[in-house]
Amino acid sequence: MFGKGAWWLLCIAAAFVTVLLQMDRVAQRDAALARSVPELFRGFADVQLALAALQSDQPRSAYPYAQSLITRRPIAAEHLSILSLAAAQTERTDIANEAILLAAGRGWREPLAQRVVVQAAVAADDWDVAVDRVVALWRADRDRTVIAEATRNVLADSRGRAAFAARLAESPYWQRWFLDWGSTELSSSLFAPTVALSVRAGGAFNCEALSVAALRAVRNGYAADAAMIWDGSCAYGASGNAASLVFRPEVVGSSEGPFDWTYPSNAGLSRDWREGAQGWSLDYENTSPAKAVLARKFVRLAPGERRIRLVVDGGRETAHSPADLRLFCVAEGGARSKLAMDTAAITFRVPVQGCEVQLLDVRVPRGTEKGLRLIAN
Repeated sequence: MFGKGAWWLLCIAAAFVTVLLQMDRVAQRDAALARSVPELFRGFADVQLALAALQSDQPRSAYPYAQSLITRRPIAAEHLSILSLAAAQTERTDIANEAILLAAGRGWREPLAQRVVVQAAVAADDWDVAVDRVVALWRADRDRTVIAEATRNVLADSRGRAAFAARLAESPYWQRWFLDWGSTELSSSLFAPTVALSVRAGGAFNCEALSVAALRAVRNGYAADAAMIWDGSCAYGASGNAASLVFRPEVVGSSEGPFDWTYPSNAGLSRDWREGAQGWSLDYENTSPAKAVLARKFVRLAPGERRIRLVVDGGRETAHSPADLRLFCVAEGGARSKLAMDTAAITFRVPVQGCEVQLLDVRVPRGTEKGLRLIAN
């Protein structure tokens, strides 16, 4: 009987210990449960207790929890990062530095440690290490705020941009990621030169993705940056340049450049292009009762007085009710304001500031016309 009772007591004790150990593991994600774990069984619970102390008005109290955490769970890079923070609060500088370096070397996906190493590498002008750690942060796919901060720190220096661009050129996967993320999260002044440097370093960017990034830049009023992004093999054979107003046909199978003519679809409107002695001209037939956008283009006209006319072959005015020409300034940030609007011809002055990009719409009435051309002077 005694042996049987001892066996049951042993089973109950084992079950009790198992429950406490399981509580400790769950407490790693549940701060409210962490304090309920007895000190003897704490391991993962010390993570929450240390973090709570660091965020309190007595951050120095985090150090004992961090020490306990490292004693019981010394392998994890995250635990070393917590020890580093706690040691820094108690002015144990040597321990803080050693712990963060160990964390960075042991855990490439530990955001805090990698951020600290990025900052140290940037301060030391060690750009290869800085880029390595930024890439590690992105692969970890953890805290995007931390990742974005580290990326901007590297790209803010021209040497960091060059190192990052060279790495970017080696990986089609990272090229797609950078175009998608960088075109919205980075300033144009950081994003555009990084893409341009990577193209020069041999990066074979997807033209469709590059087109999206360049168009986003020009729509936001950054003409020079749009041209920088689009410059390269994808721009070969593009149907327009920044200042040209010559109608050009769409190139089937090619991606749209930021300064290409576009021809919005409209029910009842058909177009045809012809190349003659004076260059390309455009024919249209519009069966819709309302005016339709025949052609649209972002342009980059130099400051000063300008005049744009819509004529047909031979230089004469259109035979039917004249088309509308509408020109808008696109300021940095994308805000648009009307610069000129009239029928058949517009005269306007491009201001020195706030109008680096212009958007031109050509709207045509119901009817048919052949040989339309734009003349700018």
